[in-house]
Parts: sequence; structure tokens; C-alpha cells
Amino acid sequence: MKFLSLLAMSVLAVSLSAETVKYDLQKEFSKVKTATVEGEVLTFKGPGTLAFPAIKFDPAAKYTLKVDLKQVPGAKTFPVHYGFYCYDSKGRQILHHHVAITQKTATVLAADAKVGDKTITVKDASNWKKDYWVAFNAKADLSDLPNRELVRAGKSIEKKGDVWIVTLTTPLKKAYAAGTAVREHSSGGYIYVQSGVKVGADWKTISGEVSGLNPLTNGGYNKKFWPGTVTIRPMLLLNWNWSVKDSAVQVRNVNLTITK
Repeated sequence: MKFLSLLAMSVLAVSLSAETVKYDLQKEFSKVKTATVEGEVLTFKGPGTLAFPAIKFDPAAKYTLKVDLKQVPGAKTFPVHYGFYCYDSKGRQILHHHVAITQKTATVLAADAKVGDKTITVKDASNWKKDYWVAFNAKADLSDLPNRELVRAGKSIEKKGDVWIVTLTTPLKKAYAAGTAVREHSSGGYIYVQSGVKVGADWKTISGEVSGLNPLTNGGYNKKFWPGTVTIRPMLLLNWNWSVKDSAVQVRNVNLTITK
């Protein structure tokens, strides 16, 4: 029995290996105008982003991002979001609305749509919402995700007879024939480990993890990586209030642990 227990522990140790990367803040952000680094502490002024080097994504791995945060004495500090940016095989960033399908919105164009048109005509927009994204050449099996053929819907979605007229926020840059499959996608953020973290007067360590690929039908759910992800970049969104420029936060000990 003791031999079997030791064997099981040995197998577990082999199957679960972890690598931790501790980022050199001076090296990564010495040229960022809104950041200053003294020793191992980075002070970041105003709202903005710290993005770290891209790494290859392994869908079988668990990614744990940990960081220490603290208020700058006398400065305003706003919530922090932190997590990952996702990129496809061509190095293009995948955004929430590229993958965040809206259920029960699949339909087809009821008329041709020309370059420059500011409206489209669809057969059924009964479940559509204003200000969402229209995805063209949508596939029933969702193999089009991440879909980049997107135009944002405007303030008007009206039924006229047997069809629906949908205004667009910008004119079409590509023509689409009647019968082209379309659906709606929602807007949102990134892959967050945590979001809306409050920063206190004392150093606080925050940590969280993301692992696995998001099922296509889950849209932009942020606790798993999005379809099409090939590389990822850890990132911190700091002082997330764009109307206040005199905010500041301190950062240290940014670590990424990859467990396989």
C-alpha cells in the first residue's frame, strides 16, 4: 500500500509541472511615460494598461496571474481589472465581440446590402438589440468564430411588413447578397482573472486563474480563453476611470504561473 501511494505521488508530480515567470517591471516598462520604477515598485499614473510579452497558449494548461497592488499616498485610485489579451494565428487580437454570440438572433439578409449602405434588411430581428454587433457570414455550427465581419447596429431596429430594417453606426465597407447568414454579437471586455478589484492603502496580493477553451456557445464568458486563441498576453488595466487623470497606483511582484 505504501509503495502504491508513493507511486501515485510520483505520477502526480510528473503530470503536474509548473513554471513561474516573475516579470522585470524596470525592463518591461522603463519607456512608458506614465510609469516610473524604483527598485521593484512601479508607480502608474492615470488610467492605462500594462501589457506583458506574448506567450504561446496551451489549452491544457492553467494560468495563474498574481500581483501586489497599493494606493499611492494622496492620489486617487480606481478599480483594477487584470487578465489576458488573446491573439489568433495571424497575431490579430481577438476581442469580445468577435466571439460573443447572442442566442436566438440567427437570421439572413432579406435584401442585398451594398457598400455604403447605412441600413440592412433582415428576415427576423425580433430578438435583436440596439447597439449590438451584426456578424456577417455567420455559420450555424459557429465555425466562423472569431468572426471579424462585424458592423455595429445603430439606434433603430424596426419591423416593416415581413422584414426588419436595422440601422448601422457606420456604412458598410463590403457588399453582401440576400440570403447571407447574420447574427448579433454583444460587446464586452477581455479575459479577466478578476475585475473591479479595489486598491487599498496597504499592499494587497491578488491572484486568480484562467484555464481551458470556452465552448463556442458560451459567447464571451471570461473565465476561459476564447475560440481561435493561439497566443496570450498577461495584462493589468489600472485606474479604470478614464475621466480622472490624476489617479495613481503602485504595482510589484507580477508573477505568471503556468501549470500543466
